[in-house]
Amino acid sequence: MSPGKCANRLLASSGLPLIARQMKRLELSPIWALLAAFEDPLPTALNAESLPFEGAFVKGVESVSWMANNTKKLLGRDSGPQCWTFFSTAAFGKQNKVPQVSSVTIF
Repeated sequence: MSPGKCANRLLASSGLPLIARQMKRLELSPIWALLAAFEDPLPTALNAESLPFEGAFVKGVESVSWMANNTKKLLGRDSGPQCWTFFSTAAFGKQNKVPQVSSVTIF
């Protein structure tokens, strides 16, 4: 069953028939998500004028499309590791697709 059809089945009883019909045409792409913790803050400023950021679309990297500093969401937290989430590009996800029931390996 295609991902769009799965989404349609989940929404079929939601009382939102238009959205449920649109889900039939939905084309999903597999992506990888990585949560990484760093003891030291990542150097994110490109130069002295750069502003710190919480999240950004990544350009020029074939495997990563988005990165976000989850630690920035926790106001006033100055100690402990800095946690980041990285999302892959759709192309990377497609090239490295694994079965949905595969086990997770902890590195």
